[in-house]
Amino acid sequence: MKPRTHITIICAFVFLAGTLTGTPGGEDWTDNVSMRHQFVEDFDHDGDLDLLRSQPVSSFGNAGGGFKLYLREGDHYEEAGMLFAHPKAVALEHDWRQSRIWVYLRGGGNVGKLGYHVLRDEVLGEFQGIEINPGDGGTELSNALLDTIMDSASTIHSTLVQTDGAFPRVPQADEGNDAHHGPFAVDAQVSRVHLRQLEPASDEADASHPQYLFTVPGQTDRSLLLIRRGEGWTVELTVNGETALKPTLFSSYGTVGVITARTADLNKDGVEDYVIESYSGGCGLASGHCNVGFVLSSGEAYELTTVTTLFPDEGDFVLLGGEPYFIHTTLLGVEACEDGRGHNFWVYNLFGFENGSIQVANTADPAFPKTVWYSFRPNHSETTLLTDAQKAILWQQSLSAVYWKP
Repeated sequence: MKPRTHITIICAFVFLAGTLTGTPGGEDWTDNVSMRHQFVEDFDHDGDLDLLRSQPVSSFGNAGGGFKLYLREGDHYEEAGMLFAHPKAVALEHDWRQSRIWVYLRGGGNVGKLGYHVLRDEVLGEFQGIEINPGDGGTELSNALLDTIMDSASTIHSTLVQTDGAFPRVPQADEGNDAHHGPFAVDAQVSRVHLRQLEPASDEADASHPQYLFTVPGQTDRSLLLIRRGEGWTVELTVNGETALKPTLFSSYGTVGVITARTADLNKDGVEDYVIESYSGGCGLASGHCNVGFVLSSGEAYELTTVTTLFPDEGDFVLLGGEPYFIHTTLLGVEACEDGRGHNFWVYNLFGFENGSIQVANTADPAFPKTVWYSFRPNHSETTLLTDAQKAILWQQSLSAVYWKP
């Protein structure tokens, strides 16, 4: 079956006095602060809101005026191209390959041009259109074409904003916050947990029993030992020569690359905890599957919990209100989304720490659990491609068999 496209009408149609020629909006872009038409819409369908901003309203006539398209790229915008349009004559169409920005340009009588600009690979193409004859006294086919493009979805409107022609910037987080906010709101009071990297004192005991022995800098009283047994790894911890964690299975399969270990007080009991990471390997996104072992202090002993996540790094360990949390990541697919097509989604959950255990802690921040469309561009926005019921199913799936105690 042919994939269904999604068309959003930004407004209906426009009356133009003549034929569109030349380059749109050749002047009046950088005058003093003035009123401008602005559309805020996800033009490239990557989950982030982009801008289509006009020349000053004072330069517009019945034929409209020039617009520049700015695509959001993380913490800034990139200019993608220019087009000529009227704020009441723009429609937006998405399919899996590209987007089209449609305009209807009406000339004299029943003559007009219906066409679009293709937006692909962050570049806006030239106008491509045909002459049609809609309206009273026009042709049935022309009216059908215009109705199909301009009346196939709900209408949204541009707004008037007071600004100059300077390059737009994405609002930044408050001073002192982490600019790389990831799945959190831009103004969220979030910072990173400071993790100390542990260097292995040895990484090969002998050929038959490969092992990693980690020691904590400045603390000669404790050591963390990982030993490979068969295809898996066990971990044990000694403190002052006493066993604080007996040999416990950390990963049931081998690792690709090296095993890393870091330390921080994650459960806020004043005693160092440990984080071990072992990648399982694979092709494409599967190469990001990683077993993360949390060795958490619990009284005089330690407990191990292993979490399987995707592409973990230090940015996944965050402080919210002074409390440490871990951002867990899952990639899941939905066959039929709101646009009629199948898509993959990142699902983020917050995990908190209490004594020797890990607990789901999504109530710590209103952004969680968070479901983000997996697109070809950086994207942190909550998806609009799923219903609440579909999101609930993904959230449940994302927490199934995620972490386990050996």
